[in-house]
Amino acid sequence: MATRSVDFERLRSVTCERPEIEDAAATWQNRDRRILVMAIALKEYYSAPDLREFIFNRLGMDSIPDTIIMAPAISYPSKTMITAKSIEQLIASEDVLVYNFTHPRGQTEEVLARFWKRILEREMVGAEDVFMDLGGNSLSAVLLLGLIEEEFKIALSLDRFLEAKSIRTLAALIDEMRGDLVGWTVNSSRVRVLGARGCHIQGVWCPWV
Repeated sequence: MATRSVDFERLRSVTCERPEIEDAAATWQNRDRRILVMAIALKEYYSAPDLREFIFNRLGMDSIPDTIIMAPAISYPSKTMITAKSIEQLIASEDVLVYNFTHPRGQTEEVLARFWKRILEREMVGAEDVFMDLGGNSLSAVLLLGLIEEEFKIALSLDRFLEAKSIRTLAALIDEMRGDLVGWTVNSSRVRVLGARGCHIQGVWCPWV
């Protein structure tokens, strides 16, 4: 993996353009520059997904924090750049909220992420992001369910979708539901029902092992 190049001062300056943010600081959590951690001092509420989207539009993908630590400005420990040694102390604090960005992985998650971007008009969607937290509502959820049914050939209720919340949980549910429809072909005249739980072969129920 190529080493990321991030201008911390530029990242801080752009982030602090948001009126909700008092101050910000960033550092690498590890030496190979793969995990970028950012601490935010908030004047008022501003969501981590919205901040990611804002940074992406201004600075590009390399500057997106993998972990965002948010705290009220009054409890922010320092206005100087945080260090890797202070990260654990920040995360352990009761006054902060920690958001980790997880890239979608696997075909189902990647397809769902593409749908969420289209429906929610966002560029940055993480596998653990909650649909409603990204600005989704019941109407956009119904539109999304239509795309899911068309793509995966399953009917998912609105209640089950809202219970799943994130792309990762929803992808697992979809894969489980699709498993009931996926089987193997031995001989179409002998195999009557195909599924993840088993099949009928010549009238005999044979469960999968």
